[in-house]
Order: sequence, then C-alpha cells, then structure tokens
Amino acid sequence: MANKNSNSPKTGFQLSGDFPPHSDDDWRKAAEKLLKGKPFDETLKSATDEGITISPIYSQNDISISHNMTTLLRGRVSDNGWEIAQEIPVATAAEFNKILLRDLTVGQTAVTLILDDLSCNALDSDQGEPGEAGQGGVAISTLADLAAALNDVDLTQAPLYMYCGTSGIFMGGFLAGLVKERNLTLANIRGCIGGDPLSSIITGNEIVDSLEQYSAETAAFTKWAVDHAPELQTIWIRGDAYHDRGATAVQELAISLAGAVSYVRQLQSGGLSVDQISPRIRFSFGLGGDFFMEIAKLRAARLLWRQIVDAFGGAPVSQIMQLHGRTSRWHKAAADPHVNMLRVTTEALAGAIGGCDSLHVSPFDELLRQPDDFSRRIARNVQVILKEESLIDRVVDPAAGSWYAEFLTKNVAENAWALFQEIEALGGLPAAIDNGFPQKLISESAASRKADIENGKIKLIGANIFQNPDEAALESRQPDYQQIDADRRAYLASYSQSKSSENCLAALNKLENSTPGELMENVIDAVSTGATLGEMSAATRGNE
Repeated sequence: MANKNSNSPKTGFQLSGDFPPHSDDDWRKAAEKLLKGKPFDETLKSATDEGITISPIYSQNDISISHNMTTLLRGRVSDNGWEIAQEIPVATAAEFNKILLRDLTVGQTAVTLILDDLSCNALDSDQGEPGEAGQGGVAISTLADLAAALNDVDLTQAPLYMYCGTSGIFMGGFLAGLVKERNLTLANIRGCIGGDPLSSIITGNEIVDSLEQYSAETAAFTKWAVDHAPELQTIWIRGDAYHDRGATAVQELAISLAGAVSYVRQLQSGGLSVDQISPRIRFSFGLGGDFFMEIAKLRAARLLWRQIVDAFGGAPVSQIMQLHGRTSRWHKAAADPHVNMLRVTTEALAGAIGGCDSLHVSPFDELLRQPDDFSRRIARNVQVILKEESLIDRVVDPAAGSWYAEFLTKNVAENAWALFQEIEALGGLPAAIDNGFPQKLISESAASRKADIENGKIKLIGANIFQNPDEAALESRQPDYQQIDADRRAYLASYSQSKSSENCLAALNKLENSTPGELMENVIDAVSTGATLGEMSAATRGNE
C-alpha cells in the first residue's frame, strides 16, 4: 500500500492546468513592476544593425507563419547533414596534399582548395612581384600543380571546392584534364569551381577585364558543365566577402541575391535556362557573433532564393539553395586569440542550425599567422563534435517553432527583400556598383560597427572587455614566400622547356580565336598540350 506521505510525483499531470496561460499584457505588467518605473520599451527592447527591434519575449501573436513557409525552410540538399569543408591555408601543392590526405581520415569530408592571389587573377607564379607566389593560398599554374595538390584523393567521393576569383573556366579545364588522366567520369565529380567578379569589384579587388568577358567565360563553362559534369557548380556567390568587410546580415543577403540574379540574367541571354543555371550556383555566407541573427539569415536566404527562382519560372528542385557557411573574419580578435575558439563554436552551431550544406570553421589564429596542425585540428573538431556528438544534423530545421527565430527570419527576409528591390530599381547589381551603392552601404555599416566596438557597445572579450594585461603574443609563423617564389619560378622555367612549344602555341592560337561555343573545349585542348594558367588567360582575354 502506497505511503500517503510519499514524495512520488502525482499522476495525471497537465501542463495547462498546473501552469495557467498568461497573456502578453500579463508578462508586460510583471516586467514593468520589476522595472520600477523605467520605460519598458527603452529598457528591454533593442535595435539591431539590420534595423530590427528585438523584444524580450515572443509568442505566437508576434508572427504569423504559414505552413507553406515552414515547409520551404526545411532541410538541406543532402540528407546526410553538412559537409566538413575545412580550408587548408598553405602555399604549395605538396604541403596541401600532405595535410589534406591526413585530414580526410579524421573527419573532413570535402576538399576546399584555396588559390593564391596570383592564381585567382589567372596569372602564373612567375608573373607576379618577387615573393608574391603562394600569398593567400596554393599556387596553381599548371595541370601538374593541381594533380600534385590532389594526389591520391578520390574525387568521386569527396567534393572539390575552388574559388577562382572572377571565373572558374581555366581551373575547370585543369580539372577536366585531371579527370581524363585518372580515367574517371566527369559525371561523378561534385563540387564548385567558380568565380564572382561582382563581389571582387564591391570589395575593392582590381579586375583587369570586363564583366562581359567574365560572363562569356562563365557561360561557356556552365554550358559545358550542364552537358558533361552535371554535379559541378560554376558560380560561387561570395556573401562572406561582404560580411567580412562589415556588412549587416540584411546587406550581405540582399547584395548576394542581387549578384546571383545578375548572373542568371547574363546566362539566360546566352541560351541557358534557369533550371540549368540555378543548380550551378553556390552561395557562401559569413557566420558572425549574433547567434540567432545568423540562423535567421540562412533561413531567410533559402526562402528568398526559392521566391526568386520561382519568379524566373524555375522548377521546385531548382529553387533549393546550395549554401556554404564560413565562420567570420570580422568577428575575430587579435587580442586574447584563444577566445576565437569559443567564437567559432557558436558561429558553427548557427551554421548547422541555419541549414548549411557545407561549412568551414576558422582556426583561432587565422588572422595572425599560418595555422598549424593544432589550430586546424581544434577548428575541424568543432564540426566533428556538432555532427558526431550533438547530432544536430539529424534534426530537420532545428530553429522551427521558436517564435524568436521565426520573427527574425521573417524580418530579415522582408528587409533583405526590400533592399534587393532597391538594387533592382537601380538597374541591377552591376548598375548599382557603378553608382557606388553597395560599396557605400558596406562602408557605412563597417564604420558604425567599428565605432560600436571602440565605445564598448559591441563587446569583444579580451579586446575591449575583460582584457588580459599579461597576455603573451602568439609566436609568429609564416611561410618563406621569397623561397616559395624562387622555387615556383624555377619550376615554371623547367616546365616550359619540357613541353612541346609548337603544340601548345597552336592550341593557344586556337583558344584565342574561339567562338563562344568552342571556348571551354578549346581551354581543355590547351590544357592537354601543357598550357599554363597565365598562357590560357592571355590567349582568352588578350592581355599579358
């Protein structure tokens, strides 16, 4: 017989009965009582850089989400969660390959090959200033360079991602040559070999040729990919570049979407359909310190892209955004740099919850020196823990049902859409760039945020709050770029002597006189004769 004085829980528990509901007015009155006369709105509400007012509590009354909207926000491209696509910031193909082969055995699932600045500008290593080769990434001037970087890597299992500056056509030619050398099938190659010249202009990087030239190259590459490499993307929208220069979430999203729409229109004029173009586009967004705002940005991005592709007449499958996340450079501090390990953890979690298809988590010392095995491993394991221990990728749209997250998603989407339409009213992103509009937006946002850091409104632990006066600077660690440059020049001199100049010159001459329909095939033919990146660029673009 049960003891009447037992502390065992009572049966028949009912949430609604034991905890009667309270109205929004009830909560406000209770809060005002605790505030003792302080104004509720001024004390408990705050405004974000995106122009959104944040309240202390949300309920279903704050937002009306349709069932259709929640359905559109669900899921990723893959049912297996996101790809762990860590960058390996080294200068040489051999070192990149050594690190990559190891990392692919300890959690990494995608290959992200960052090109050096010269390669991104379609120049060979011996075409830059002394010491310039290897700056910013791996120096890739020849098919042999790419083969060395990807030696023993199974390209049918791990997707390959390469951002190529203004156009991916020449690196695409190298990849086609490598696939042929290895007797692989292009249809089994996944990833993105793409560029984004509009983001290059907006972020202040000099471009040598016209947008029309880059558009023609991208159109030729994309048409070829549709026919020969259907899983390969050819356009890489660099929203993270805007983020890292101080853009708000709304600005990053609106400018990125405007850029994508510009490319869709350009490729449509070249004969491609939206259903051929949209799956070839990869979006990359930065992940900053405002946890819920970053979740809302990614969710809003997927929603708006569906709306845009639908307006172009695209099929539902073409409306799915291919979304990459990169933890913020903007949000990192040089002071007390180990705190950056904690910052990237919340940023990566926001990316996972927001629905990234692939993700890079930055090493804590990224801004200060070349990361080593330790800092790379800690960064990579942030992702591995999220996938293997938290199992966050097993949940479909984890933020769904949070009224705060839904409120932010709706407001970010609405504000970004309004700014997107403003850019469209100026004639699209290229015309807006000519007017200096997106540059001005980002510059003003960056200045405002820097001022907020200086006055303490934005708090950076170890930098402007809770500083450590006894902090020791990290040991400097940078490659010997002078030696790398010398080695690259010697390699290219030897390489030039080893190839058939006659065959190569004939292929380059053919490339120079290509019609739009012949361009990609002629790039591949030039690669087969040993043409270098710089040689193909000079032949195609008419510059030296």
